[in-house]
Amino acid sequence: MTQKLNLQPYKIQGISTVRCGTEICCLEGVLWITQEGDLTDYIVNCGEKFVVDRKGKVVLQGLNMPSAFSLN
Repeated sequence: MTQKLNLQPYKIQGISTVRCGTEICCLEGVLWITQEGDLTDYIVNCGEKFVVDRKGKVVLQGLNMPSAFSLN
């Protein structure tokens, strides 16, 4: 079962238990995503996915509007 997680605008959510290959699916709004050891920041729009490709903490932030995502 996929769980929908909500973020208020500019709220930061850190996830330390995510595994390589996990998909972060943006269900609403826009997400900013960064992962430990990666110098690149990613913008993920509604309907898009980001695949975690390394070990370590992942940090998400909802941009400009309420956002929602799921982990698969």
